[in-house]
Amino acid sequence: MSSPLEQFLSSYDPAVRALALAARKRVLGIAPDAQEKVLRPWKTIAYGRSRKFCAISPHKAWVNLQFHDGASLDDPSRLLEGTGKSMRHVKLSSARDLQRRALSALIRSAAERAR
Repeated sequence: MSSPLEQFLSSYDPAVRALALAARKRVLGIAPDAQEKVLRPWKTIAYGRSRKFCAISPHKAWVNLQFHDGASLDDPSRLLEGTGKSMRHVKLSSARDLQRRALSALIRSAAERAR
């Protein structure tokens, strides 16, 4: 039997699936103690500590890395997109996007706030 994560990602294109798994590796590399939960109704993989701090949201040709309190994060590189009250996201089109130091800083900051 495959894991809930594998089941969730199985319906996506292989390139999107690989990008989502690379994003997962980046998040857990920065916050290894984060709890992971597949939220099928919202089509996301959420990460949290005492509270949720980010989520991976696969789409047809890209992956969004959502930040639950993104509007309050310091983002000097202006990676965050969105206009909601608190949620912001970074659109990932390739694994190369995950190598940006500014993205790692956003993940780290969001994870620290969720302690």
